[in-house]
Amino acid sequence: MAKFLLFCLLICLPGLVLPQDIVHFPNDLREVPIAFNPAFIFEKKISRIHVAVSLKPDNQVIQDKGLVESYAFDTLGRMTEYYRTRVKGYGMKEIQHAAVYRKGKRVRRPWVETVYQYSYDTVFVNFYYDSLDRLVVRRLNDGDFYNAWYFKYNNENQIITQLQCRETNTELSRKNFKIGVQNILSTEQFSYEKLTPTQTKRRCLNDEGKSYKEIILNYDSAGRLVDEYSSFVVTWVKQHNTYAYDSLGRLSELVYHEYSGEETIEKSTFEYDTLGHMAMRRNYKNDTLLDEVNFLYKKTEPSVNAIVNRRKKDAMIDIQKFTYEYYIPPKK
Repeated sequence: MAKFLLFCLLICLPGLVLPQDIVHFPNDLREVPIAFNPAFIFEKKISRIHVAVSLKPDNQVIQDKGLVESYAFDTLGRMTEYYRTRVKGYGMKEIQHAAVYRKGKRVRRPWVETVYQYSYDTVFVNFYYDSLDRLVVRRLNDGDFYNAWYFKYNNENQIITQLQCRETNTELSRKNFKIGVQNILSTEQFSYEKLTPTQTKRRCLNDEGKSYKEIILNYDSAGRLVDEYSSFVVTWVKQHNTYAYDSLGRLSELVYHEYSGEETIEKSTFEYDTLGHMAMRRNYKNDTLLDEVNFLYKKTEPSVNAIVNRRKKDAMIDIQKFTYEYYIPPKK
């Protein structure tokens, strides 16, 4: 099933495109809702980004359940942690309010306010890098267990091994993680063959070392991914992704095709404002508009201030408001 993730392709054209915090990375290994431009995070000395999440159904007031997301970064601008909360349960509390009097005259009757009190679960994901800034471990904590993915690379910085494990932590705190029991769930290996200067074949091997999928990757003269075609050896399922860029080298369109009995087409288009910031993303499925995502920025700098996602089918608006913490506070 296709996933249109808001990841960012780090494209920097000095003198043409101003640095921005949100861009798009195809096939980003971190798999988080929003990927941030490490160069921007480093330049602005950002240590953490907090996101307050609320919902607004059509023709109703905003629903704020206290949901949050948070992204942490090291001093090099690399994402080191992501967490999000989700509602585990809730209860209702009634608050009795007395009548309101002004100058001896009652202006409001006694009334009862119903307040919802929520309890939460939190999912944490931590990221670890090697000396070449390559992601080598992604560890997800949801409850008592951890799911971890380990990555190894060749000299061309291509992934050659991906190991997925189920782990336990012998320490009480997830921040002081120490492996207790580790069970290997799957092992994938990858081999590469350079067919032309702009075309590479990637073979995906399962636990038994047998090829189960082949991917043809095509790049343009600037080294940007423009096309990837995947075919599975056993099934008839085929996938075809295409990437288009504007005159400034920014991603303008991503199209995902899947052929599994019938064709499914999912598309995302990207628009930018006059300062080069990502302004809108639209998501389609088989030509039907699903989402319109608007990015709102601070007036003083290209830091996203809010993201408003209009979900057409669900008649719902997702609202994300951003606040920033810094290693070195910016000058006012």
